Amino acid sequence: MSLEDKIDAMTAALNRNSDLLEVLTGRAEKGLANKAEAETKKPVEEEAPKRTRSAKPAEEEAPKRTRSAAKEKAPTPKEMGEATTTFLDVEAEDEFEARRALVKKLLAHFDAPKMSEIEESKRQSALDALAAYKAGDDPFENLRGGRGGREDLA
Repeated sequence: MSLEDKIDAMTAALNRNSDLLEVLTGRAEKGLANKAEAETKKPVEEEAPKRTRSAKPAEEEAPKRTRSAAKEKAPTPKEMGEATTTFLDVEAEDEFEARRALVKKLLAHFDAPKMSEIEESKRQSALDALAAYKAGDDPFENLRGGRGGREDLA
């Protein structure tokens, strides 16, 4: 990957993050306190102003997993391994180390030697924590089902 490609990819990622931040800030200003109200509004793609540069078209992005889908079927061990590999696949060494540390904390929290060996009923929570980290949120905010509370994660 050339330097120019890396710059374009970083610019696209920054634009996507800026769009998301604008939408979330707008919702917070409107006082949308619960999800039910937020879901009745326009989808995020329609609310966010469009940027001129984009690394990926919207149809190429992976579909988001919802809570209702998680209740129907837990991720398989193979899916857990693939999700972890994808999560750790970053070029910046410091970001890789931060993500690796998060995975280690999750493994300790769920008392499992590998992400693919997390108890089936708790796998979706682990994937949600990875997604929260990517979104810039606290990955342990809604984490339940480990051997202990937040104290385990310090």
